[in-house]
Amino acid sequence: MKLESLIVIKYSLTTLIYSMSFATIISLFQKYAFSDFEYAKYLLILMLLDLITGITKAMKNKVAVTSYGLKRTCIKVIQYFSFVVTIHVVSHFEISGQSQDLFNWLPRVAYIYLILIEAKSIFENIHSMEFDIKWLIDVVEKFKNNQKNNSDV
Repeated sequence: MKLESLIVIKYSLTTLIYSMSFATIISLFQKYAFSDFEYAKYLLILMLLDLITGITKAMKNKVAVTSYGLKRTCIKVIQYFSFVVTIHVVSHFEISGQSQDLFNWLPRVAYIYLILIEAKSIFENIHSMEFDIKWLIDVVEKFKNNQKNNSDV
């Protein structure tokens, strides 16, 4: 393909993207990728707290805070994003315009599971800073395992 053709394609795609309104893009994203932004706020708050308590724990234990640890947080964001988008698609897909209600329960279980993962990690970080909440970590772990086992229907 010639360079001139690639430039024309690039400008055509750019014009198309700019011509789509922001509302249209958001609407398409909500329908086909993810729509529960209230849940996302809660999850992001816990992920931020996990990062903060993890860094604090490392500093307290005189362990270096490295780019590797921060990179793991970025990887977690990508994993969680991929997970919630996949859950959304599986629970909202249509066949011939007909909604499939087979997996309506899945988002609730999956979203609770992610919240519990983050909460448990935060509690573990706090516990390692000599705040005795081992009992709470055990309760969350049991509930998380129960949620997981109940979803293995």
